[in-house]
Amino acid sequence: DFCLSRGLGDVYKRQGLMIKEYQGSLKPTVAKPPIADAEKVTRANNKKDMSIALQRALLIIGIFLCIPVSVLWASCEDLMIHLGQDAAIARSTKLYLVMMIPGLWALAATQCVNTWLYAQAKTKAVASIAFLTAVLHPLWLYILIHRCEIGFLGASIALSLTKWLELMALLVYMNCFSNIITESEFEWSWTAWNDWGPFLQLGLPSLLMISEWWASEIIIFISGALPNPEVEMGAMSIYQNLLALCFMLPAGVRESCATIVGNALGAGMPRIALRSSIISPILTVAACGVLSAIILPVRHLSLIHISEPT
Repeated sequence: DFCLSRGLGDVYKRQGLMIKEYQGSLKPTVAKPPIADAEKVTRANNKKDMSIALQRALLIIGIFLCIPVSVLWASCEDLMIHLGQDAAIARSTKLYLVMMIPGLWALAATQCVNTWLYAQAKTKAVASIAFLTAVLHPLWLYILIHRCEIGFLGASIALSLTKWLELMALLVYMNCFSNIITESEFEWSWTAWNDWGPFLQLGLPSLLMISEWWASEIIIFISGALPNPEVEMGAMSIYQNLLALCFMLPAGVRESCATIVGNALGAGMPRIALRSSIISPILTVAACGVLSAIILPVRHLSLIHISEPT
């Protein structure tokens, strides 16, 4: 996300972009960061670079992420068995992940489109669509798991369905309820196949920055090799849900910081970028403190979900 936001910010800086229609005339201005008005610029505008930046991100994520991960998920059963996992768990995992492959592609595209909209201060629409799809998600879970009686596969299908609905809603908003496509002069271009270096230089370190999430995944994987793996992995699902809950608020702060810093650097306002990068970890620590204060006193309630003695 930061890679695309920062890449769009570089486009802003190079091209002096974002033309607004004001009182019947077009005046060149810099994209407005969420926390302050950007100063006006006088250089020529070329919004097509914004579209190319989005297309470039879609291509990179599709080629380097979605294709390899889809292949890995589709063939994970044998790999898990070779790594000592229970055969039944490996089979169920493969079925679950195969059903999630469509959702993976939708999620990747949604993340790129979201960041593209963030960079143009279209945050309310993104938040509204995400909230709506999240509210509807329990309904799909109920229908697929209980009404259709397809078990855990219903959860996987519901997740893919939610991701595709979110992406479709974003596209409908962009084409029917907003003039952002026209304003940004969006059109597909072969130029998106060039100049991948800056994206990869930012994206790969960003990948390592969230590598601590791998630790929890490794712990869950190891639990499958313990005696009675069904019970062990069932207990780990509680841990994983709590971890995801604690991760959401810091992740939201990260998204905001990446957007603000990318826009501020692109607009030539390093002080705002520096201030945002300082405020972000402070808010993150505060959010984690509040969550800890809520979760720790009631941590024993999670035991009601475990029938085996602990």
